[in-house]
Amino acid sequence: MNAFLYRARSSLENFHGLKVARVIWVPLRAERIRFGPISELLADFETLRPDELSIARGFLDEFLTPQEAAQLSQALEKGLGYPLEFEEVPVPVACRDGSGEILTPLRALPESAWRGREIVAHRGKLSLPFDVLALWRDDQEEGGPKS
Repeated sequence: MNAFLYRARSSLENFHGLKVARVIWVPLRAERIRFGPISELLADFETLRPDELSIARGFLDEFLTPQEAAQLSQALEKGLGYPLEFEEVPVPVACRDGSGEILTPLRALPESAWRGREIVAHRGKLSLPFDVLALWRDDQEEGGPKS
């Protein structure tokens, strides 16, 4: 049986003044992801230098565990009426792009990459044990962050 982590997205009409916004939902936890040993969660773990490992951990931490995906679905779909799409990402997660560079966590991209960012669901509210950061851009824009 394969293990998966998840990335959550939504396409929302009239979100923060945009006709259609493409939203990526990023969990914000007090601790790093606890789904398994980091060496089993990151592809090519043994080849990462210490500085690369720090960035890769941040990248990995933006994914949801299966339990967190279910919690987020409950909170956002039922609590706020936001439809969610989940992308399954097989473990171990690739943390390098096609040219071999470490992928930057979405929340660390320059603000200019996004139309907006806001913590939408706060820990303890909507029955979530973690905060949720919404990163959005106009769904009609070309060249926005792809993830």
